[in-house]
Amino acid sequence: MSCPRIGFALTAVRDALNPAAFFSEEDAPRLRAYRVVCALAVVLIPCFGLVYDITSPGLRDPLWARLGVDAAWGALGVASFWWERVRTHMRRLMRILLYVTTAWIIGLAWINGFHPDVALGLLFTLIVVMVSFSMGLDRPAPLGRFLAFSVGGSLAALALTPPRPQVNPFVFGLCITGAALVFYMTSRLRLAIRKRLLETERRFRTLMDAANDAIIVVDAETGRLVDANDRAEQLTGYVFDELQGMHHSILQPVEERAEYAALFFREKIHEKPYLGDDLSLVTQTGEQVPVDLSVSVAEVDGGPLVLAIFRDVTDRKRHERQLVEARERAEEMLRLKTDILNNMSHELRTPLTSILGFSETLAEDLDGELQEFAEIIHTSTRRLRKTLNSVLNMAQLEHGDPTLDPAPMTLADEVEEALSVLRPLAEEKGLTLRTHLPAPGAQARLDEAAFHRILHNLVSNAVKFTEEGSITLTVEADASEVHLRVSDTGVGISDDFLPHLFEQFRQQSRGFGRDFEGSGLGLAITKRLVDLQDGTIEVESEEGEGTTFTVSFPRQRVEEGAPGPEETADEDGEARLPEVA
Repeated sequence: MSCPRIGFALTAVRDALNPAAFFSEEDAPRLRAYRVVCALAVVLIPCFGLVYDITSPGLRDPLWARLGVDAAWGALGVASFWWERVRTHMRRLMRILLYVTTAWIIGLAWINGFHPDVALGLLFTLIVVMVSFSMGLDRPAPLGRFLAFSVGGSLAALALTPPRPQVNPFVFGLCITGAALVFYMTSRLRLAIRKRLLETERRFRTLMDAANDAIIVVDAETGRLVDANDRAEQLTGYVFDELQGMHHSILQPVEERAEYAALFFREKIHEKPYLGDDLSLVTQTGEQVPVDLSVSVAEVDGGPLVLAIFRDVTDRKRHERQLVEARERAEEMLRLKTDILNNMSHELRTPLTSILGFSETLAEDLDGELQEFAEIIHTSTRRLRKTLNSVLNMAQLEHGDPTLDPAPMTLADEVEEALSVLRPLAEEKGLTLRTHLPAPGAQARLDEAAFHRILHNLVSNAVKFTEEGSITLTVEADASEVHLRVSDTGVGISDDFLPHLFEQFRQQSRGFGRDFEGSGLGLAITKRLVDLQDGTIEVESEEGEGTTFTVSFPRQRVEEGAPGPEETADEDGEARLPEVA
């Protein structure tokens, strides 16, 4: 045999006999235990043969049989290091050898007439084999079959011995049967307990791994990690074996370790749940991940364990920054728009006032076609000024609430007072403006100028969309609210447009060929003024039949005679809003 082959064989034998090889971290615990059994068999089988030669020289113990069984165990242990197929079927091969070894020991006892020394060896072997056989047992059936084989074979061999065996058959049978029965029942109980523990552990592990947050369990005494779920591995970048036994401070930024230490110490003393944010977790690569932390303490097996739940808030922090940036940009754009509109208010109103004045003078002094042109200029300028006022008022309402001065107000009186301004608007189109006031004394706490603007917008809107018929103003009240209704017999509103009725610059008819003029801001301003005074506005409409707007305000139960602010109006009779504070 060549030297390399001899060296290879010696290395294999050395590895097989090296205890460290049985506990290699690369192998499963069960495989390592099987290798230990193989090594023990290789050592004990020759030792028993040597002891028999010394104590009982007359015993029949074929050397070839003992060496054959011993070699089979050694070959199995060594082959488990070399061949994957052997490792895969290690449990099955182990059981075959255990059957062979048991049959050999039973045969050895039989040919020696169950000599006491050999009988004791048989009992010892059966006990050791039963323990070895139960390794990796997941159900009792294989163990039951082996016990039936070993006990049945031993009793059969005892029955076939010479007429006077050297041990008492009854005592030996009772001992071996009792040992087998006790071991079988104990193994069944152990399997049931292990199954229950495995199910509990599997359920616990499944729930832990199903959590969206990283869960880490820390020994409160030592500060070292004892358990972690899959999400903790993903978040930190460490595998479980690396996390287990790691001190929790390794996962904390240096600048936050004092805060973490105080947190864990506080939890250990007071045992109250803690919720913390604005913390960070250090990953394996050194990256700091922003987290929210929830910590609690539990007593497990007499020792305190800290349960730390880390929630990755990277996306939330990014969204928060984006929202803050978007809000700042929107506020800046709103300020810019307001500044532009305020500048436009001065730059446009001044020339518009001049145009209105001169066009009115020209219309009075001119005749014929020139007078008609001057009146068109005057009418168009008034329309332009009205649109400008609506845009500026909407900008005021968006930029900041106007300074309202609410006071107790009798709505019926205000409606009657406003008729002098509103009736001409209806009469210009040949419409009838009527009032229905079943609650003449009902009061609400409102700003006078804002209420008149609401009333003017609703009536002018009804006049604009009504070609013939009437407009009715109704003031009603119940125990808690006062209701103002403006009903018309106009064109109505389609069901598709109703959800967009109070949006800015939205009109049912659009484009250059639209049926009605306007900026699309009147109802938006109206709703904003109603909301500012804790009111509600509702609309009911049927296309081609008419529309009813209902504005409701909280009813004022105690009448207080405090006067409202002085109202201002432009040339068109439209109430102006107070200035923005």
